[in-house]
Amino acid sequence: MEERSGWRSFAFLVAAQFTTVVNDNVFKQAVLLLAVGSAAESDRQWLASLLFALPFLLFASIGGDLADRYSKRRMVVIAKFADAAIMALATLALAGGDPLFLSATLFLSGAESAFLGPAKYGIVPELVPRRRLPRANGILQGSVLVGVILGTAAAGPAVANLDTCLWLIPLSLSLFALLGAAFALVIHPLPPADPARALTWNPLRPLAAGLRRSAATTGLLRSMLGCAVFWLAGGVALLSWNQLGPQLQVRDGLWSVGLASLSLSLALGCLAAGRLSRARLRADLIPLGGGLFALALVAAGLGPAQPSWLLVTLITGNFFAGLYLIPLQTLIQTLPPEQERGRAQGTNQMLNWVFIIGASLLKLAFDALDVPPQRMFALIGGIILAAALHMRPLSRFTAPLERSNPPSLTDLL
Repeated sequence: MEERSGWRSFAFLVAAQFTTVVNDNVFKQAVLLLAVGSAAESDRQWLASLLFALPFLLFASIGGDLADRYSKRRMVVIAKFADAAIMALATLALAGGDPLFLSATLFLSGAESAFLGPAKYGIVPELVPRRRLPRANGILQGSVLVGVILGTAAAGPAVANLDTCLWLIPLSLSLFALLGAAFALVIHPLPPADPARALTWNPLRPLAAGLRRSAATTGLLRSMLGCAVFWLAGGVALLSWNQLGPQLQVRDGLWSVGLASLSLSLALGCLAAGRLSRARLRADLIPLGGGLFALALVAAGLGPAQPSWLLVTLITGNFFAGLYLIPLQTLIQTLPPEQERGRAQGTNQMLNWVFIIGASLLKLAFDALDVPPQRMFALIGGIILAAALHMRPLSRFTAPLERSNPPSLTDLL
C-alpha cells in the first residue's frame, strides 16, 4: 500500500472510531444522569458503570483473537454497524421506558467497544509506515480524548432538553454510528494476520496466555503494565476531581469545564509526543513524561486547596502524561510479531480495564482511611513515579523505527 493511501485509510479510521467514542460517552453519561437521584438510585449509577465496564473484561481477549483471525478492517466495519444497531435498540428501550432493556443495551454498547479496541489499535501499523507510528498514535489518542470531552459534555444538555423525548438521543447516535460505518468502509482492504487462529470464549484463558506471551517478549509486559498504571491513576484522579468540586464550592458547570480542559491538555500532550518522536520510537520519553506527570500530581495533592492551583498543576501534569502514554502504546504495537498484534492489543485492553476497576477499589480504600480527595492526587503521584522508574529499562528501545522492526506488509506493497 502506498504511504498516501495508508494515511488516507488511517484518517477514515480516526473518523470511524471518533463516532464510537462520542456515542459511548453520550450514551453512558446519559444513562448515568438518568440514574442519579435518591440514595437508592446512586447504586444504579454504580451498576450502570459496571455494566459498561464488564464487557471489556469478558470480551477484550476474544476481540484480540478475532482481530488477528480476520481482517482488522472487517472487524472495524462490523463493529460500526453493530454500534448503529445497538443504539436503535436503545431507542426502543427509552421509548418503552424499560430499565432492564436499557441496561442490556448499555452492556452491548460496552461489548461493541471491547471488540473494536484491539482492531482499531492493531490496524494502525498496517496502515501507516512504522516510522510514523508515534505520530499516528498521538493523533488517534488525541481524537479519542476529544471525543470523550464532546460526548460527556453533550449528554447533560441532551438529557435536560429532551426530557420527554429521551429516545431521540440514541436515535441520533444510531445515525451518527452509520456515518462512522461509512467512514470504515472506505478503509483500504487488508488481509488477516493469522487466519488459522483458534478461538476460545473463556475470558481468563486468553488473558493468562496473553500475559505469558507478553512476558516472553522483552519489554512488552512492562509496557502493558505501564499503560495500565496510567489508567489506574486516571481513574482515581477522576473520582477525586468529582469530589473536590462541591468541597471547593465550585459550580458544576465550571468544574466540568475544568475537567474538559484536563482532557484537552492530555490530548495535546499525545500530539506533542507524536511530533517529538518524528521517525523514532522515543521510549526515552516514558520515564521523563511519567516523572514530570508524577511531580505535577504530588504538587496538586500537597499544594493549597484552591481551584486555580489544582487546575494549573493538573493541566501541566496531563500534558506530560501524553509524553508517557504514546511511546508505551507504540511499543505495544511494534514489539509483538505481526500475527500477534491483535491478541496483544486485546490483552492490553483487558489489563487496562482490570486496573480501571481497581481504581474504584483503591478509591474506596482511600475513603475508608479518611484520605482527603486532594491528598489522593499526591498518593497516585507516588504510584506514577514508581511506575516511571520501573519503565526506565524501556529507554533502550529508543531507535529509528525502520531499524528497530522488520518491514511490515504495508511497507512492502
